[in-house]
Amino acid sequence: SNPEIAPSASRSSINSSDTTKTLKSGSNSQQPYKIRANSVSSRERSSSNSSTQPEQQGYKAASCVATTTNTFKNTENNNDSKGSDKPTSKPQENKQTMLDYVKNDLLNIDSKHQDGSATEDIDANMEEFLRIPMKLENLMTFSLAVCVDTFLYVWTMLPLKVVWGLVCLLCTVLRPKKGIGGVMFHRRHLYALLQSLLVWFVYDRVLCPISIGKLYHWIRGQAMLKLYVLIAIVEVFDRLLCSFGQDAWDSLYWNTTRRPRHPRMLVSMIVVGVYVTIHSLFLFVHVATLSVAVNSADNALLTLLISGNFAEIKSTVFKKYNKQNLFKITTSDICERFKLALFLLLILLLNCFQGEMSKSMVFDYYSMCGIVLVAELISDWIKHSFITKFNFIKSSAYFDYVLILSGDVTGIGHEGLNLDYTHA
Repeated sequence: SNPEIAPSASRSSINSSDTTKTLKSGSNSQQPYKIRANSVSSRERSSSNSSTQPEQQGYKAASCVATTTNTFKNTENNNDSKGSDKPTSKPQENKQTMLDYVKNDLLNIDSKHQDGSATEDIDANMEEFLRIPMKLENLMTFSLAVCVDTFLYVWTMLPLKVVWGLVCLLCTVLRPKKGIGGVMFHRRHLYALLQSLLVWFVYDRVLCPISIGKLYHWIRGQAMLKLYVLIAIVEVFDRLLCSFGQDAWDSLYWNTTRRPRHPRMLVSMIVVGVYVTIHSLFLFVHVATLSVAVNSADNALLTLLISGNFAEIKSTVFKKYNKQNLFKITTSDICERFKLALFLLLILLLNCFQGEMSKSMVFDYYSMCGIVLVAELISDWIKHSFITKFNFIKSSAYFDYVLILSGDVTGIGHEGLNLDYTHA
């Protein structure tokens, strides 16, 4: 057969069959479905007769698309004609009378709806929020014991290590490369000697020339604005130097035990010496400022010290933290609380040695110390409670911090390493 005649023949067959069956149908609503069925049947017949002709397949696709388009148009016209007969219905408004409001909302009588604001998750978060102060104080109690152990180490174990290091050095000098009875000088003995040397240098050359009485009266005679700036500077640099000092001491320890003859050893020694000098001066000023605040009859400076604690809440609470960042903040608060308790004890000893204290003076001093410590406690509770609330940190994180500090002190989890327990 001629391929050019085949499409016209199939088109005439489709049109004739569609026209005949459409006239026979009694209702206009079924016309689209008849046309679709006829087009499908004619399409099947034409595809079976001319499966090898590409042009005929193209025409079949075009006729199918045209038929489908007419079907959609007829369907829309029928829907429009049906919809025009029925009036549009408006959604019913939920009208609430004054009596319903009194029953449901005000008196809560015959209420049909449950409250959607209170959920189990909110109650669990509130329970965690109230649990934070207790968990924090458990951690603080253990950590303060670790700080006391580290502080006493400087006065007890370090002098013994220095004496033993000098004995080992003497044995090594008398019998080089052999020692006396197997006792020889090692690199770890050098680190203890350097620590004691730095402590003596800061005490004898930096702190002793400063008169605590002159510094006390100089701070007391300053204006309140200057004191506020001075307190802010001391607190900021104290935190920065604590973070820097940990790395400086670790660097000195590593260079002492690994490469004591390297030029980097001298650089580490100078850096640690400068750090210890600057940090000691800031702590000395902090002690003098706290002494003025406690012993002064005017409570203005004490108010400044307490306000600094609550100003810290503003700078830390509204930030994003994870569990590791919270651990750094917690360790910083532990050191700050230990230093505060130590400074108050030093001020009490200073007042006792300078003159006799009556019972009323002792009572006033204890009351001032109690105010400072309670303000520190409350500020820490508020800060940690809201940090954990805003960052969805569980209260069990503080128990994990206890395990970390315990491992640093006891060496559990650090087997095979020679730890410096003063850096825990």
